[in-house]
Amino acid sequence: MIHFRCGNCGQLMSVRPEFAGRAGNCPSCGTPFVTPNASTVDPAGGPAPMPGPPMPGPPAPPPQQTMPAVPPTSPAVARRGELEVVHGPDGFKGSRITLDPSRAMVIGRDPGADVRVPSERVSRRHCQIQPMSGGFLLVDLGSSNGTLVNQARIDGQRPLQSGDYIQTGDCLFRFSQ
Repeated sequence: MIHFRCGNCGQLMSVRPEFAGRAGNCPSCGTPFVTPNASTVDPAGGPAPMPGPPMPGPPAPPPQQTMPAVPPTSPAVARRGELEVVHGPDGFKGSRITLDPSRAMVIGRDPGADVRVPSERVSRRHCQIQPMSGGFLLVDLGSSNGTLVNQARIDGQRPLQSGDYIQTGDCLFRFSQ
Protein backbone atom coordinates (compact mmCIF):
# COMPACT_ATOMS: atom_id res chain seq x y z
CA MET A 1 0.00 0.00 0.00
CA ILE A 2 1.04 3.60 -0.62
CA HIS A 3 0.49 5.80 2.46
CA PHE A 4 0.31 9.61 2.27
CA ARG A 5 -1.51 12.56 3.79
CA CYS A 6 -3.91 15.05 2.21
CA GLY A 7 -2.08 18.31 1.52
CA ASN A 8 -5.13 20.27 2.69
CA CYS A 9 -6.51 18.58 5.85
CA GLY A 10 -3.79 16.04 6.76
CA GLN A 11 -6.09 12.99 6.41
CA LEU A 12 -4.00 9.76 6.24
CA MET A 13 -4.78 7.83 3.04
CA SER A 14 -3.74 4.34 1.94
CA VAL A 15 -3.99 3.42 -1.74
CA ARG A 16 -3.02 0.28 -3.65
CA PRO A 17 0.19 0.67 -5.74
CA GLU A 18 -1.65 0.19 -9.04
CA PHE A 19 -3.30 3.58 -8.43
CA ALA A 20 0.04 5.46 -8.29
CA GLY A 21 -0.06 8.57 -10.47
CA ARG A 22 -3.87 8.63 -10.64
CA ALA A 23 -6.07 11.50 -9.49
CA GLY A 24 -8.50 11.15 -6.61
CA ASN A 25 -10.29 13.16 -3.92
CA CYS A 26 -9.62 13.22 -0.18
CA PRO A 27 -12.48 11.36 1.54
CA SER A 28 -12.37 13.84 4.41
CA CYS A 29 -12.31 17.27 2.72
CA GLY A 30 -12.77 16.49 -1.00
CA THR A 31 -9.49 18.13 -2.06
CA PRO A 32 -8.16 16.61 -5.29
CA PHE A 33 -4.79 14.82 -5.23
CA VAL A 34 -2.54 12.69 -7.42
CA THR A 35 -1.45 9.45 -5.71
CA PRO A 36 2.35 9.50 -5.18
CA ASN A 37 4.48 6.64 -6.53
CA ALA A 38 5.70 5.72 -3.03
CA SER A 39 4.61 6.21 0.58
CA THR A 40 5.33 9.62 2.07
CA VAL A 41 4.33 8.63 5.64
CA ASP A 42 4.32 5.46 7.74
CA PRO A 43 0.74 4.23 8.36
CA ALA A 44 1.42 4.73 12.09
CA GLY A 45 1.88 8.44 11.37
CA GLY A 46 5.68 8.76 11.33
CA PRO A 47 7.90 9.43 8.33
CA ALA A 48 7.89 6.94 5.49
CA PRO A 49 10.02 3.84 6.03
CA MET A 50 13.34 3.65 4.20
CA PRO A 51 12.60 2.39 0.70
CA GLY A 52 13.96 -0.87 -0.63
CA PRO A 53 15.37 -1.17 -4.15
CA PRO A 54 14.07 1.62 -6.38
CA MET A 55 11.00 0.82 -8.44
CA PRO A 56 10.81 2.05 -12.02
CA GLY A 57 8.73 5.16 -12.38
CA PRO A 58 8.77 8.71 -13.67
CA PRO A 59 11.77 10.85 -12.73
CA ALA A 60 11.42 13.06 -9.66
CA PRO A 61 10.54 16.71 -10.38
CA PRO A 62 13.43 19.18 -10.18
CA PRO A 63 13.96 20.88 -6.80
CA GLN A 64 11.88 24.00 -6.13
CA GLN A 65 13.79 27.16 -6.89
CA THR A 66 12.81 30.78 -6.83
CA MET A 67 13.43 31.99 -10.33
CA PRO A 68 13.78 35.51 -11.66
CA ALA A 69 10.81 36.89 -13.56
CA VAL A 70 10.73 35.67 -17.13
CA PRO A 71 9.10 38.01 -19.61
CA PRO A 72 6.70 36.49 -22.13
CA THR A 73 8.37 35.52 -25.36
CA SER A 74 7.32 35.96 -28.94
CA PRO A 75 4.72 33.53 -30.29
CA ALA A 76 7.37 31.98 -32.55
CA VAL A 77 9.39 30.82 -29.51
CA ALA A 78 6.64 29.53 -27.17
CA ARG A 79 5.01 26.18 -27.95
CA ARG A 80 1.32 25.35 -27.74
CA GLY A 81 -0.02 24.18 -24.41
CA GLU A 82 -3.29 22.85 -23.04
CA LEU A 83 -4.98 22.45 -19.66
CA GLU A 84 -7.42 19.61 -19.03
CA VAL A 85 -9.73 19.97 -16.02
CA VAL A 86 -9.26 16.65 -14.16
CA HIS A 87 -11.36 17.69 -11.15
CA GLY A 88 -13.59 20.69 -10.67
CA PRO A 89 -17.16 21.96 -10.30
CA ASP A 90 -19.95 20.36 -12.34
CA GLY A 91 -19.84 21.49 -15.94
CA PHE A 92 -16.17 22.46 -15.64
CA LYS A 93 -14.62 18.98 -15.20
CA GLY A 94 -13.43 17.53 -18.50
CA SER A 95 -13.00 20.95 -20.11
CA ARG A 96 -9.91 21.58 -22.22
CA ILE A 97 -8.34 25.03 -22.38
CA THR A 98 -5.86 25.92 -25.12
CA LEU A 99 -3.12 28.21 -23.82
CA ASP A 100 -2.27 31.26 -25.89
CA PRO A 101 1.48 31.14 -26.68
CA SER A 102 1.51 34.90 -27.31
CA ARG A 103 0.30 36.18 -23.92
CA ALA A 104 -0.14 35.39 -20.22
CA MET A 105 -3.47 33.88 -19.14
CA VAL A 106 -4.95 34.40 -15.66
CA ILE A 107 -6.75 31.55 -13.86
CA GLY A 108 -9.27 32.56 -11.19
CA ARG A 109 -12.91 33.11 -10.33
CA ASP A 110 -12.88 36.79 -11.37
CA PRO A 111 -15.22 37.43 -14.33
CA GLY A 112 -12.27 39.00 -16.17
CA ALA A 113 -9.99 35.94 -15.76
CA ASP A 114 -8.93 34.21 -18.98
CA VAL A 115 -9.73 30.82 -17.39
CA ARG A 116 -12.72 31.44 -15.12
CA VAL A 117 -13.10 28.79 -12.39
CA PRO A 118 -16.55 28.76 -10.75
CA SER A 119 -15.39 27.87 -7.22
CA GLU A 120 -15.16 29.83 -3.96
CA ARG A 121 -11.95 27.93 -3.07
CA VAL A 122 -10.18 29.62 -5.98
CA SER A 123 -8.94 33.21 -5.56
CA ARG A 124 -10.26 35.89 -7.92
CA ARG A 125 -6.84 36.09 -9.60
CA HIS A 126 -5.29 32.82 -8.40
CA CYS A 127 -2.39 32.23 -10.79
CA GLN A 128 -1.26 32.92 -14.31
CA ILE A 129 0.39 30.87 -17.02
CA GLN A 130 2.74 32.84 -19.19
CA PRO A 131 4.70 31.79 -22.26
CA MET A 132 8.45 31.49 -22.00
CA SER A 133 11.14 30.19 -24.30
CA GLY A 134 10.08 26.69 -25.32
CA GLY A 135 7.22 26.38 -22.84
CA PHE A 136 5.14 27.97 -20.12
CA LEU A 137 5.72 29.39 -16.64
CA LEU A 138 3.17 29.10 -13.80
CA VAL A 139 3.06 32.13 -11.47
CA ASP A 140 1.06 32.23 -8.20
CA LEU A 141 -0.59 35.65 -7.90
CA GLY A 142 -0.69 35.72 -4.09
CA SER A 143 -3.64 33.33 -3.86
CA SER A 144 -5.19 32.59 -0.46
CA ASN A 145 -4.86 28.79 -0.70
CA GLY A 146 -1.67 28.67 -2.76
CA THR A 147 -1.00 26.97 -6.08
CA LEU A 148 0.33 23.40 -6.14
CA VAL A 149 2.19 21.56 -8.89
CA ASN A 150 2.30 17.79 -8.48
CA GLN A 151 1.10 18.23 -4.86
CA ALA A 152 3.93 20.63 -3.94
CA ARG A 153 3.11 24.26 -3.17
CA ILE A 154 5.02 26.62 -5.46
CA ASP A 155 6.85 29.62 -4.11
CA GLY A 156 6.18 32.37 -6.64
CA GLN A 157 6.68 30.70 -10.00
CA ARG A 158 7.68 27.43 -11.66
CA PRO A 159 8.26 26.26 -15.24
CA LEU A 160 5.68 23.71 -16.36
CA GLN A 161 6.45 20.32 -17.88
CA SER A 162 4.04 18.22 -19.89
CA GLY A 163 2.12 15.96 -17.51
CA ASP A 164 2.29 18.35 -14.52
CA TYR A 165 -0.82 18.56 -12.33
CA ILE A 166 -1.78 22.08 -11.22
CA GLN A 167 -4.10 22.53 -8.24
CA THR A 168 -5.95 25.78 -7.59
CA GLY A 169 -8.35 25.47 -4.64
CA ASP A 170 -10.54 22.45 -5.35
CA CYS A 171 -9.74 22.34 -9.08
CA LEU A 172 -7.12 20.08 -10.60
CA PHE A 173 -5.70 20.69 -14.08
CA ARG A 174 -3.34 18.52 -16.14
CA PHE A 175 -0.89 20.51 -18.28
CA SER A 176 0.23 19.12 -21.63
CA GLN A 177 2.41 20.50 -24.36
